[in-house]
Amino acid sequence: MNGEAGCVDVALFDMVMSFSRAIDLLHPAIGEHHLRVAYLSARIAELAGFSGDAIQDIIVAGALHDIAAVCQPYSLPLLDKALTVYDGDMTDEANIHEHAEEGYLMLHDFPPFTQAATIIRFHHVDWRAAKIAARAGHAIPLASHILRLADRLAVLPREDLHILAQKNDICSAIRTGAGAQFLPMLIEIFDELSAAESFWLDFVSKYKENILRQRTAGGASGLAWRRRQAGRHSWLPA
Repeated sequence: MNGEAGCVDVALFDMVMSFSRAIDLLHPAIGEHHLRVAYLSARIAELAGFSGDAIQDIIVAGALHDIAAVCQPYSLPLLDKALTVYDGDMTDEANIHEHAEEGYLMLHDFPPFTQAATIIRFHHVDWRAAKIAARAGHAIPLASHILRLADRLAVLPREDLHILAQKNDICSAIRTGAGAQFLPMLIEIFDELSAAESFWLDFVSKYKENILRQRTAGGASGLAWRRRQAGRHSWLPA
C-alpha cells in the first residue's frame, strides 16, 4: 500500500507476468506459450529499432495475447489447433480473429495496456491480408505483425528433441510464410536472431521471465523497462 488510503502500487512488469502465468495455467496445452511469445516479440522488436516504451508494449501484448481465448470455453478447441498446428490459413476466419478482438476489448480501457491491446487486436492478421487492409485505409501496426510471427514461431518446437537439433527445420517452416503470412523484413530479422545459439536456448529456457526482466532493466540489450506514471500504477481508486 502507498500513502493514499485505498490505493495499491503494482510494478507493471510483475503484474503482467502474474497475469501471464495465470493464463498459462488455465489450459494444459499452453505451457509457456505466452512467455515464449513475449520473449520472441521483444527480441524481434529490438532489432527492428523499437523504442523502449514500444518494446514494453509488445512484451505486454505477447504475455497476454490469448487472454480472451482461455476465458471462453467455446474458444478452447480453436486454441488447441492454434497451439499444435502450423496453419496460417485457419479454417474459421471469424473465430480466429474473435478472441483477438475480445482481448482488445478486455484490455484497452486500462491505460498501461492500451497500446498492447491494439497490438493484440490484429495479431492473427497475415501480411497478405494487411496489404489489402492498408489499401482500404486500415493500417495494421508493425507490432501486430511481430506478434503474428512470434505466435506462430512459439508453437513449432518439439518437446522430444533438443532445440538446437530442430532449429533448421523451424527456420525453414517460418521462411515459407514470408510475403504471405509474415512481413518479409521480419523474416530477415528472425534470420539474424536465429544465427545465435543463445537465442534458441533462451527461447526454450525455463527462466524466460528472468531473461525478460534483465533485458528490460538495462541487461544485455541496454533497455530500460520504462516506468510510466513514475513506474507504478495505482489501479485501485482511492
